[in-house]
Amino acid sequence: MPTAKNYQHFCMAARSLDVVGEKWSLLIVRDLLREPQRFTDLLRYLNDITPKGLTTRLRDLEAEGIVERDTQEGRREVWYHLTDKGQDLAPVLRELVMWGAKYARRPPLPEEAVHPEHLMNGLAAFLNANEINAPDTTAWAFHFGDGDPFTVQFKDGSWTVQRKAQDANVVIETTPRAWATYVMGSPAERRAIKGDVKISGSERRVDEFLDFLKRRDQLLVHED
Repeated sequence: MPTAKNYQHFCMAARSLDVVGEKWSLLIVRDLLREPQRFTDLLRYLNDITPKGLTTRLRDLEAEGIVERDTQEGRREVWYHLTDKGQDLAPVLRELVMWGAKYARRPPLPEEAVHPEHLMNGLAAFLNANEINAPDTTAWAFHFGDGDPFTVQFKDGSWTVQRKAQDANVVIETTPRAWATYVMGSPAERRAIKGDVKISGSERRVDEFLDFLKRRDQLLVHED
């Protein structure tokens, strides 16, 4: 893969960064880990990348056998998906999410786009990484406005995210930016936007959900 990086020593960390260390590369992998995407989908999720920049990165990742294009005769749209080699980067992305939540935690800046897909997948990754279990009947529905809600559910020993309406014990009505601030902000920032996060359900289930948030905060505490 063409790269401006050359670390001038033999190390597998350096070699890995030669392949996926260019700006945007791992974020493309992040979005393709969720499901295959079109070029326009990737442009929307990556927000600040240019079409030329995205084309270059996709070509580089294809050349390395990390991404493949899915084309069909008579279909204008091109879909991109990860190869097995690309799927093997999933643990790398999960660990980056966990490290960022612990050591680079802050609410979104005004100019930053906030996509609910990233928030929900980050939530499920955190729950699974910390082996936080719940009854198999546990399901949280997040309504971010238009479209079907995101349902975060515990089933068969793991947490999953689905984009569909289904029975939920707790319903959270909010916006992507408000939710990101609520879970990543300081106590003062959380109090400031509390009215923008509406949580409903039975008293017991809501208490369970709020207890999860407290446990999450405790797990993310670190010494500076």
